[in-house]
Amino acid sequence: MSDSAGHTSGPPPERDSLAPGAGPNRYAGGEVLAAIRRAAELFANGRPFDAHECLEPHWLAARRHDPPLATLLRGWIHLAAAAHHAARGNGIGARAQTERALALLETPAARARAAEFGLAALPFPPPNAAAAGR
Repeated sequence: MSDSAGHTSGPPPERDSLAPGAGPNRYAGGEVLAAIRRAAELFANGRPFDAHECLEPHWLAARRHDPPLATLLRGWIHLAAAAHHAARGNGIGARAQTERALALLETPAARARAAEFGLAALPFPPPNAAAAGR
């Protein structure tokens, strides 16, 4: 569930929404793809924290049922956290989160899952940690 601001609430998606199947269509109603698109939109509009919140329930569910998807979502969550740190002038935090994100997103599993969704591994750019200060 999400409100008009894009904040998610409630329990993670049910197991059935992450049931095994072929490609991204395995997800009930395209929930995961919709959340990814919403997160990218929030990020593009300067709301990285909300992008993080949008992806988190899907990451929590995927951890148990689809580890490659969980890796991809976790990488994007770290990118959103990096941007949040950068926006607040925390260059050290931004760099650390960016490094974590890129390590996850460079894995073959994450790249393959992103390709299944027809997405780039980086739906939004890493923040410029140098510009955020120290």
